Amino acid sequence: MTGGTDRTTRRDAVAAGGRWAALGAAGPLALAAAACAGGGADGGDAAAGASREPATLRFASIGGEPRTSHFTEEARLFHEATPLITVEHESLAGTAGGYPKLIAQFASDTAPDGYETALLHGYFPTAPFVQANLPLESLLTRAKYDLGIFFATTVEAARVGGKQLGLPWLNGPGYVGMYVNLEAFERAGVRPPAESWTWDDYKTMVRQLSRPAEDRWGLGPWERVAGGNSDQAFLTLLRSSGGDLLSKDGTRSLVTEAPVVRALEQLADFHVTSSAAAPYSGSPAPTDVIGDFAAGRFATMLNNSTGRDQIKRGGWNPRYDILLPPRGSSGRLANSSPHFFCVTKAGRRPDSTFRWLQHLNTREAAAKVFEWVTVARKDVWDDPRFRALPGHATFRTMAEMSPSVIVPPNGEIRYYKEFISLVMNPVMRGEKAPRAAATEALPALEEILTKKG
Repeated sequence: MTGGTDRTTRRDAVAAGGRWAALGAAGPLALAAAACAGGGADGGDAAAGASREPATLRFASIGGEPRTSHFTEEARLFHEATPLITVEHESLAGTAGGYPKLIAQFASDTAPDGYETALLHGYFPTAPFVQANLPLESLLTRAKYDLGIFFATTVEAARVGGKQLGLPWLNGPGYVGMYVNLEAFERAGVRPPAESWTWDDYKTMVRQLSRPAEDRWGLGPWERVAGGNSDQAFLTLLRSSGGDLLSKDGTRSLVTEAPVVRALEQLADFHVTSSAAAPYSGSPAPTDVIGDFAAGRFATMLNNSTGRDQIKRGGWNPRYDILLPPRGSSGRLANSSPHFFCVTKAGRRPDSTFRWLQHLNTREAAAKVFEWVTVARKDVWDDPRFRALPGHATFRTMAEMSPSVIVPPNGEIRYYKEFISLVMNPVMRGEKAPRAAATEALPALEEILTKKG
């Protein structure tokens, strides 16, 4: 596969200024020199002697705000710095409908040049994604790009079959921040938890905080707060007691093992037995649920770093804090489910696409993202602007210590979403006892693990 290269002139590189200097890796001139030195195994726009031609790249993201505005603005800035490259942003309009659309594009050879994905969305690294993605080793080598600028867990999460199939972008240490509405605690006469608190302490606390007659509750229901990511919230509880949902090699479901059943029993106690979870009818919008926390309708919620941005964007100003999650018998341990960028084999200009992804990971661009979600680039966490954000120390601590989720060898990461549907949700709704739900779901979950790619 051949095509034009997009070398950057010295004037363009100077115009790019500090943006490229903040890469933590090679800038445009070095990338251009590498492209001129010879083509890689993937061919494309690194081919030696290729002409300088304008290039238009297609880049797909999950979409929605603030993503759409961010990528649109960064595409404009990238074009200013590298005038030969234009990036067109495509929104996948969410994960449920967006990823199937992307799979269809893979099959029809109409995939974008690059795209955003995440480990626990239920699709990557299933076979269509692995087959469609270009391994990044040759691009990393030509760009002399240092993956050491990222948290190690985010790098490893995008390695499949010994190949680097993604460039880290967001660092998702999971639903590890315990948001506490301090005004709700004061109203109920309950002291906020100490650093050493346990899940048993939490069980007692949410009961003390609940006043059903006043529509005041101890916690927000996990399936409402976390939604499709409630498996991440459950892993925070489960891994703190030494359990996991898969064997270490990813080939065997552990849903009927004692640690999982005990964690499900705890979950049932929070949501059913204790009557401490805020009730909802129908399907309230996520903003409505976050608004209820801000108003003190419920006092605690286990959430990720996007919760604080949702509070800010909603215009609420509650007095709250984000604490480390309760301890279990094995201390504290959550999961890493990072977002990363991929380059597709269908794209004709992989080097240009990689340069665009480098731009998105400059310190300057990553700092803009950190305003609404935590990033994979480590040095941005040390920016003084962000140290005062609620929960900054909590998310940093958990990001440093939380390993990735276990991925089945066949790549069927949807195992976790099926666990939500078949086990977690029936337990939280009081429809099934924990052991019964796990036992009934086991055959279906094991079938996923044996599916051929």
